[in-house]
Amino acid sequence: MTQGAEAEACSTAHLVEDRWSSAYLLTEVPLRIGRDASSEVVVRDATASRRHAEIRCEGGAWVLHAMGSSGTRLNGRQVGGPTMLAEGDVIEVAATRLRFTKKELPEGITPATHASVSNAAFTRETTEIRERLTLDGFGRQRPILSIKLYLGIVVLLMALVTLVLLGRR
Repeated sequence: MTQGAEAEACSTAHLVEDRWSSAYLLTEVPLRIGRDASSEVVVRDATASRRHAEIRCEGGAWVLHAMGSSGTRLNGRQVGGPTMLAEGDVIEVAATRLRFTKKELPEGITPATHASVSNAAFTRETTEIRERLTLDGFGRQRPILSIKLYLGIVVLLMALVTLVLLGRR
């Protein structure tokens, strides 16, 4: 192959999300997986990164690139660097499982489009609100329980002050 020659094209493939009976077509454009609403596969899970992983066509093969800090798994194993995909491989991003296939889609599996995740903007907004509630001033994770506990104590103290003030009359 000469330097000016085009890269070898990848064969048609899909990522199948069996839980929702949908499939994402892999094209020459990288397919992004993550929480961000601009991703082709939007993962509705706060433990997933905004740009968690990407699948690209490289040298005629489909390659998984893990990008998120919370980890991407392939067939149950943590992925560190670019990994070539094979028929039947299962990619795990948070609680989402995507099966790689070059075979024809079985009956009952519908092709997914970016429009099919129309509530992605809502998902992104609620994730951002959750992050604001669960991060302390130094960007560290704090359990949501501490916020609920704090609010409960405030309500209890207000009730106690009200009882004391009513008892003085």
